[in-house]
Amino acid sequence: MVYMRLLVEQSSWRHMTSSRSSALTVPQWRSKKKWAISSLVVYEGKWFTPLREAIQAFVESTQEYVTGEVKFKLYKGNIIKAGTTSPYSLYSESLASFTTGDLYDHHDADGFITLFGLPLKVRAMKLLELENKKTINCYNK
Repeated sequence: MVYMRLLVEQSSWRHMTSSRSSALTVPQWRSKKKWAISSLVVYEGKWFTPLREAIQAFVESTQEYVTGEVKFKLYKGNIIKAGTTSPYSLYSESLASFTTGDLYDHHDADGFITLFGLPLKVRAMKLLELENKKTINCYNK
């Protein structure tokens, strides 16, 4: 009985953290994961430090809109996430499907594709430049 309760608590925590991500922006979620250092702060006995207070303030501010329901199915010793709902969920099916609408313009992606692809383009140009130098050096010998 204790073992099953422990499994439920562990699984609930995992799914609770995944449901929290739907109410947070991506930068908030990434930062929150990085701030897991708080356990180290506590372990090292630094509870009454400005760092711990700053971490706590950040976590509390990210929890302002975290609420909702997480549903599980229990089947043969397994816990299966059956769904999550939140009135503050940032997920929008109309945006996720990228259908035509007022909120998403497919042309907005052009700039991001160019920007995020820039390092790859620069690398390819550099490799081509080095390859051309090798070819010229081979002919000059």
